[in-house]
Amino acid sequence: MKQLMISAAFVLALPAMANAEGMHRDVVVDGFGHHVRDSFGGCVRTHWHVPMNKCGTCHGNHLAYVFFDFDKWDLRHEAYKTVRKVYDSATKNGEHVMFMIVGHTDTVGTERYNDALSIRRARAVKSELINLGIPASRIKTEGRGFHQLMVITPHGVKESKNRRAEICYSKY
Repeated sequence: MKQLMISAAFVLALPAMANAEGMHRDVVVDGFGHHVRDSFGGCVRTHWHVPMNKCGTCHGNHLAYVFFDFDKWDLRHEAYKTVRKVYDSATKNGEHVMFMIVGHTDTVGTERYNDALSIRRARAVKSELINLGIPASRIKTEGRGFHQLMVITPHGVKESKNRRAEICYSKY
């Protein structure tokens, strides 16, 4: 079993598992047990193909979470600090950086509403990175609504860990 340390989480390469069609694939899971990479090296969240030594959750070298209040997309005080730390880490050597920000919600509300809310959350983080000096053309955003929960809950349950945006970066 291969282990890579990523912040406080770890990534494991697991033996081949059969999917619904009976095809076998090697998968990678993060420290929370979520599948993050398929056997072709593609991130299951962004579908970007990158080497295994990159971040286990998306395409970049670092993963940070920014959490939001219920039904909000404005950044809290702690979120500004988190975005600043990611910015400082990504730009410390003066290299060019691409960012990927993925917004998420909890399961309260309709799918359509939560999809839009998750995009607003990702864009709020993007806006702060732009304020710090990253060109908008180097930041990609996506919203996943309540389709990739950090904490699995039934529909209609408020869960603060699910109300988040994930930030990754990749140097080029």
